[in-house]
Amino acid sequence: MSAPLNSGYARTCWPAEDGGPTREQAPAGITYLLGSDSDRFKLLAGRAAPGAHMAVIGPDGAMFLLRSLFGHRILKDPAQAVVERIDPLTLETTLSSPVLPAGPWWAGGLAVLASGDIVAVSGRWIHRLDPQTLEVIAARELPTGRPHNSFVVLDDGTIVLKDIDRSLALPAVLHAIDPQSLEDRCEPLDLGETVIARLSADGNTIYAVGVDHAMRIHWDGSTLSPDSEWRHKYRTHPNQGYGWDPVVSAGRLWFLDQGRHRFRISMRGSGLDSGPVRLHAVPLENAAAATEVVICGAPHGGITNPPLIDPDRMIAVGYDTANGWITAFDIPLDPASTPTERWRKRLHTGPHLMRYSGSGELIACDHNAPWPLGTRLGSWLLEKGLSDAMRRSGEDRPGLEPKLAKLIAGEDVVVLDIETGLERARASMPVVAQSVMFPTAGENRDVVMATVTGIFRVGIDPTPGR
Repeated sequence: MSAPLNSGYARTCWPAEDGGPTREQAPAGITYLLGSDSDRFKLLAGRAAPGAHMAVIGPDGAMFLLRSLFGHRILKDPAQAVVERIDPLTLETTLSSPVLPAGPWWAGGLAVLASGDIVAVSGRWIHRLDPQTLEVIAARELPTGRPHNSFVVLDDGTIVLKDIDRSLALPAVLHAIDPQSLEDRCEPLDLGETVIARLSADGNTIYAVGVDHAMRIHWDGSTLSPDSEWRHKYRTHPNQGYGWDPVVSAGRLWFLDQGRHRFRISMRGSGLDSGPVRLHAVPLENAAAATEVVICGAPHGGITNPPLIDPDRMIAVGYDTANGWITAFDIPLDPASTPTERWRKRLHTGPHLMRYSGSGELIACDHNAPWPLGTRLGSWLLEKGLSDAMRRSGEDRPGLEPKLAKLIAGEDVVVLDIETGLERARASMPVVAQSVMFPTAGENRDVVMATVTGIFRVGIDPTPGR
């Protein structure tokens, strides 16, 4: 259960979001979840955890959770952050960091470095924490003043991150940072356009999906250099939104578009551009041979996360969260050929996906958006302030959300067969707000889901017959 030997991450099954910088979303060394025990798949633990973004696993099996402490208005008031060590079975907090400054909010990132140290990025701050005490070893306020959405760690240990401009007016600035001092290792690189999507990396090569182009940047140990021969303009259709987090797999860079939305409680009806969601594949050897394929064809498509790629079975999975569809495609051996649809089904999944390499189990979610929150009118009302009022009410009354979930909403973690799309198991989480965050592969035949308002553990009940 380890990351690659040549890696800046700790050698654990899940040291960072999506399992590592290529975002292949499969735990290292853990090949299946259900086995023959699908009837024992259930909710095993859960608790309220406002602002929960992701959990990662350290070398000793310790689990760490990143949470945001929101301001009065999430996207307008300064936020703070906290890192917690949590029990991997009960999910209860056993140790907490000091409250960390963040500033302007965007969902950040957390990772365990090869040294064992914890790095957290939230808002315009980066912190390095002692894994035993969670005390701050080093901290830095990043220079642009804008929020930064996570980071990747390159093979030589360099931390690479960039900011986002929610107004889409300013270009992203890429930093290569020393993991010890947290200072720049070279001059920052202006990427030339806004980049909302999180970064990905393979070795010492960084990939970014801007609001118009997919691009590649090389790191040689002293300089960040854009690859002028590998650049792809993917926004070529009317009413097409920008791309989200890319995946490096099967000889291509993969991502979904239609990332502009007004998500607050539910992604249903939240798409702001009237076109459909497309899956883009850009060959790593020749960006000019890029392909695209429509997920379901529904208008006003919307997503907020990456596709999932299974390079062993040569299957790509995309989805349209705003319309509630998930689709799998066969990946052709020729990177210049377009993937072909394998199966499609109704599923209102929003968070990052996950897979198990041996069994072909695909982990997704299915949110029940209560009327009228799942309509375009409801989405508009939530954006105008209703969602902040609902969030504050939930934080003041932590028992309210589970009660409402039983009456009007709820979200299931669903296990699908990636080859057929057939459902193998599902377990319900008592939430109203849809999860758009990260799953974590646990070491006990379980999955830990961060849902913005809580954290939940689903998996195989270890007690037969219960």
